[in-house]
Amino acid sequence: EIDISEDRIGKTGALFPPAIQTVELRIGRDDVALAVVPDFALGAGEARLLLGPSGCGKTTLLMTLAGLLSPVS
Repeated sequence: EIDISEDRIGKTGALFPPAIQTVELRIGRDDVALAVVPDFALGAGEARLLLGPSGCGKTTLLMTLAGLLSPVS
């Protein structure tokens, strides 16, 4: 029997821990917060679409998630 209760599967709906998970991630540059990403989780093998106009912080978010930029405190 597989336990699929919410505390077991987490926010992604997967049976495994999320590959990427954030809680109130503040992204920006030069210690200036450009955006706050609410709780976010992405399981292994899942795909999401990141869509927005030029200059809205898409690349900054991806670089922060990849560890190339530090989150703004």
